[in-house]
Amino acid sequence: MMLLLKLILAHLVGDFLLQPYAWVKEKESKKLASNKLYFHVGIHLLLNFLFLWNLKLWYVPLIIAVTHLAIDAWKLSFQNEK
Repeated sequence: MMLLLKLILAHLVGDFLLQPYAWVKEKESKKLASNKLYFHVGIHLLLNFLFLWNLKLWYVPLIIAVTHLAIDAWKLSFQNEK
C-alpha cells in the first residue's frame, strides 16, 4: 500500500506542481514535436526514482515513464481545438 501511495504522490507532484501551464500549452500546440513533453516524462521518471528510493525496483519508474509518455502522446494526438 505504501508503494502505491508513493507512486500516486509522485504522479500528482509531476503533473500538477512541476508542470507549468506554458508546457501544457506548448504540448497541445506542437504535440509530439514538443520538447516539453519529453521533459515532463523525464521529470516523472526522476520523481518516481526519488519517491521509491529502491534500486531493486528500477523497472517500476521506467514502466511508469514509458506508459506516461504513451498516454500523453495518445491524448495529444487525438485532442482537438474543443
